[in-house]
Amino acid sequence: MSGTAHTAATQHSTVAPLWAVLAFTWVNSLATGIPYNGIFFITKNVYGFTPLFNCLMGVLLGVTYIIGALATGPLLRVLIARGVFRGARDALVAMSLVIGALCLLPLGAFFMSPPEERAGTAWSVWVFMALYSALCGGFWPVVESFLSGGRESAELRRATGAFNVTWSSALVVSLWALVPFKVEGQAMALGVSAAMHMGSIALLLWMPLNPGAHAHDQGDVPPIYRRLLRVHRILLPTAYMVMYALSPVLPDLMARLAVDGRWAPALGSVWIAARVGTFAVLERWHGWHGRWGTATVGTALLLAGFGVAIISPSLGQGSLGVAALVIGLIGFGCGAATIYCGALYYAMEVGSAEVEAGGMHEAMIGVGYTLGPVCGLVPAALATPQLLSANPTLTAGQAGVATATTVGAFAALAIGAAFRAAKPRTIPPDIRRPDIQTESP
Repeated sequence: MSGTAHTAATQHSTVAPLWAVLAFTWVNSLATGIPYNGIFFITKNVYGFTPLFNCLMGVLLGVTYIIGALATGPLLRVLIARGVFRGARDALVAMSLVIGALCLLPLGAFFMSPPEERAGTAWSVWVFMALYSALCGGFWPVVESFLSGGRESAELRRATGAFNVTWSSALVVSLWALVPFKVEGQAMALGVSAAMHMGSIALLLWMPLNPGAHAHDQGDVPPIYRRLLRVHRILLPTAYMVMYALSPVLPDLMARLAVDGRWAPALGSVWIAARVGTFAVLERWHGWHGRWGTATVGTALLLAGFGVAIISPSLGQGSLGVAALVIGLIGFGCGAATIYCGALYYAMEVGSAEVEAGGMHEAMIGVGYTLGPVCGLVPAALATPQLLSANPTLTAGQAGVATATTVGAFAALAIGAAFRAAKPRTIPPDIRRPDIQTESP
């Protein structure tokens, strides 16, 4: 942004009221949670998607999210410079309207078709998720800029802690929003998303035209913080990879456990509720700061919880299998929250010069969105009858084990890379000088 556009933006920049940012975040997190966390239940129950097609949907979601996250920042600067938008708030208004309208696409196709032909309108879900995910990839960095703009140090940490609890608690409610609808009519929940996206625009009346100026000097931090930041920059997309390896197959896991399809989304909210609780604890208790054990425990909980959830149907359709799924989901949610909190905390503490732009941060999350379903593609294909052969090569249980093994292998590589990245980097003796540090941060 330059010239007149930059001057205008500066004149209209101030610190956004925290309550307004959090209220806008909660409403839109609830709205996006229905498509992002509920889409795999909707596609299975309404359109008859198999785990294979849900994995493909997950890949589409991830790829388009990356594109949107990387493209929105440069595009927004151009649109503001050309006077299309007066500032970032105008962009949020436009995106909220378009995102809300997109939710009506599969809903319209659903209602315009007779019940026996509704499975044939699955094309509308593919188009919807491609466009919706791309816009969401750009939407959240703009929201986060209003959260952090003008805040620093302890105030910024408190605001970020409240932000984490806010958006994550809304996602719990989003899955429960599917429960009132009959299994075959769960696509109608997208109408709730449309209304909330568009209705949230009213909250922007209390927001400034542009975010407040961001503080650049975060002060000195312990050297270990820089190393932990490098670790968490790799662990964060790894956590999202595991998350989105589980999400596309979660409806099938519950079907194999004989969980009623109407209540399956509510059971699926267990891991999200565990994440909310962990966010709240870590926001209040600061004893985990600067400790390697936090990253280790978070990663162990994430992977162990995923593994237990995947194999839970092998324990049978009774209470034992369901209990194993719940335990796995709780561990999974606690681990995911621990890694996410660490990634944000160390990014803030190290300072703005060490933090990637919001769009890049979201793009790395999109990488996780993409890799997770990719891990399940081949096992799901081998377990799908009449895709590769008349009889599936793998049973559903074997496909789950294969998916878990693939995810574990990817995660092991990523974790190894993370801890290698955290090792102190030394300068060779032949070029070392007394005035240069022997360990780079």
